[in-house]
Amino acid sequence: MSLVFDPADRLWLEQHELACKKACAFIRLGVICPGSSAHKAAAAEVMVWYDKRYQTVEELLSFLKSKNPSSQIFEQWAYSLFTMIHSVCKDVPDYAAEALLVTAGFYGVSGDELSYEAASALQEAQHMMYS
Repeated sequence: MSLVFDPADRLWLEQHELACKKACAFIRLGVICPGSSAHKAAAAEVMVWYDKRYQTVEELLSFLKSKNPSSQIFEQWAYSLFTMIHSVCKDVPDYAAEALLVTAGFYGVSGDELSYEAASALQEAQHMMYS
């Protein structure tokens, strides 16, 4: 018995193979030289199945940034992006979640700290405007 794949199946298998290779490279570099520029570059290239297709973490991050509401207060914008990224991280494998956090610059960052910074920055802006 032989398997017959249609073009869509073949494409998915090719993308899955590439995704596995990129994930292994990221994981390996995370063990050998965590935090290095090579590790960060590999994180951006990790492919993740999201929104019914494979895409790189870098592409996914760009998409999330485009959906993040704009703000004149950077800390508020950053916290909003952080929460959006953490929401996505719940739906992807652990290695992909780590790669997304590394690429976004949020790996090891405390949500409580970002929330506090955002609230403080907003309070400061309100004080400067209305005092």
